[in-house]
Amino acid sequence: MIHAIKLLREQTGMGLREAKDAVDGLAAGRPISHPAYTALTGTPAQPDLATRARHLKEAGHTEQAILLVRAETGMNEEDAATFVGTL
Repeated sequence: MIHAIKLLREQTGMGLREAKDAVDGLAAGRPISHPAYTALTGTPAQPDLATRARHLKEAGHTEQAILLVRAETGMNEEDAATFVGTL
C-alpha cells in the first residue's frame, strides 16, 4: 500500500490524503476518478457515485440506483434509499 501511494503521488502530483484515498478505493474495487490520474492514463474519469445514482433515478431506475449506492458504500437499504431520495 505504501509503495502504491508513493508511486501514485510521484506520477500524478496528488497529495498524501488524495493518494491514500485513491489506493484505498482501488483496493475496495472503485476506480480512481482524479484529473491527474486521468491525464496520466488517458482513461476518462468516471462520474462520482451521486452523479451515477442521480442518472439512474432520473431514468426511472430508482431501485438500481439504491443497489449501486449499497454496493459501493456498504450502506443498508434504508440509508441508501434516503441518499438516492435526496438526489
